[in-house]
Amino acid sequence: MKTRDIAVASLTATALFLATALTAAPAHAAAPAACQSAVPHAAADTNVCDEAKLVIKRLVASAQDPTKVTELKSLLSTLCRETDNAEECMLLVSKLDLFLAKLLPYLGDSEQVARMLGLCRS
Repeated sequence: MKTRDIAVASLTATALFLATALTAAPAHAAAPAACQSAVPHAAADTNVCDEAKLVIKRLVASAQDPTKVTELKSLLSTLCRETDNAEECMLLVSKLDLFLAKLLPYLGDSEQVARMLGLCRS
């Protein structure tokens, strides 16, 4: 994989990781509930690497679920309206399906992805 491809995949995975965390709860849920249910709280014996791999696997599952992708697009569209570049943001959101299709092949090995993001040791 080329260095540029790795950087793009890493950046996109980070963005989708955050987006997944925001959309894990139903759209009508309050913000605190969305944050609490998005990423499992780490127990004392669970390390960051294991949790990152779990979230990456959940991200892949969510990216393959058309209902979740639609919810994510809706949420991101709402957030776009709050930015200075709303039109550009909306264009990116409208192409989310394409981005996900390009990203999914890179997310097959959750441990490798977590290592690329610096969340697992080599």
